[in-house]
Amino acid sequence: MPRAGQTSVRSCARRDSTPVDEAKLSFHAFDLLQLNSADLKPKPLVERRRRLVDLVHELEEAVPVLYLSDTFANGDELLAMCAKLRLEGIVSKRLDRPYVSGPSRDWIKVKCAAWKEANRWRAEVFEKTR
Repeated sequence: MPRAGQTSVRSCARRDSTPVDEAKLSFHAFDLLQLNSADLKPKPLVERRRRLVDLVHELEEAVPVLYLSDTFANGDELLAMCAKLRLEGIVSKRLDRPYVSGPSRDWIKVKCAAWKEANRWRAEVFEKTR
């Protein structure tokens, strides 16, 4: 069972028989790629985030488990906080760039050292399936 505040794909997969109104789920939004059939991917992240903030505020009462992630100025402090909470790590995106699927110089994923060590087996399994 995950600690409070941690995600668990396994727990989400097992909850398919739990009625939605009884499920202990929350949705954390980081980016908005499409809105009302409009493709927002070409827009810079700062504009996509502004639209996401507006959307979350519109939906607050109807969807009480919808959360908007904060932006952080100090990546080192954020990574240290993630490590303390035993989370995987962080993804940093440039605010002035459009969304690009796949590897890009416009975003970087940094994993916590302890998480990488504790989950080394995942990389080994992935390599075997390639």
